[in-house]
Amino acid sequence: MSTRDRVDTLEDALKELAYAGRRTEMSLDRLSREMKDFKDEMAAFKDEMAVFKDEMAVFKDEMAAFKDEMAAFKDEMRSFKDDMTGFKGEMADFKDEMILFKDEMADFKDEMTAYKDENRREARRMNQQWGALANKMGTFVEDMVLPNFPHILERYFGVAEVDDLLVRRRKPHPADRSRRKEFDLLAWTGDTVYWNETKSNPTIENLLAFVEDDQSIAEYFPELAGKRCVKIASALSMPKAVIDFLTANSCYAMILGDETMDLVNFDEVGSPS
Repeated sequence: MSTRDRVDTLEDALKELAYAGRRTEMSLDRLSREMKDFKDEMAAFKDEMAVFKDEMAVFKDEMAAFKDEMAAFKDEMRSFKDDMTGFKGEMADFKDEMILFKDEMADFKDEMTAYKDENRREARRMNQQWGALANKMGTFVEDMVLPNFPHILERYFGVAEVDDLLVRRRKPHPADRSRRKEFDLLAWTGDTVYWNETKSNPTIENLLAFVEDDQSIAEYFPELAGKRCVKIASALSMPKAVIDFLTANSCYAMILGDETMDLVNFDEVGSPS
């Protein structure tokens, strides 16, 4: 090999060496940049980890607080469960007491019903005895009819007060004083006269004259002429046939009920027209 060739070869080798150095330098620069980037990334990661660590610490504290709250809630629920168990027991006792009270009240109601029925029967018996005695003594009008008449007038006819009321009035005829007529009970108010006839033993025959009498009020009490006349026949008791007769003639039947005297055919006769 000639000297020239050697020189050329050496130059080529130096060039290759220079290129290799340059490539190495470039690689080192690139590596340096990459290392710098990696270092920056690691620093950022480190910062992020520090933040994450702080957040985890906060989260840990929050979880500890939550755990404490859950423990307290669990204790409260346990206490509530115990309270509800006690309340349930109290309610069961109360329910049993109410059932017992209901049974006692049912028994008391039955007793009171029986007592009321017995009192009603006794009152009816006493009224019947009193009415029978008054009927026998001829004082049925004063003892039985008169005390109940105001109640009858108010209940059935809406009359709270009357202008006047006559009992057992034996009235002479204004034009012929030798003629007299006895009115068992007479009351009037406004434009209406209430005329009661009482019989100890009511029959259709002995009530016929009363039912058909449309003149006596005006004849014996001229001041009452023109007033509407409402007739009420009364007795201790009446056969159904007599009550039906009175009803057919728009006359009320007043007899002794369980506790007091009452109109037994008011619904059938209706209000006075």
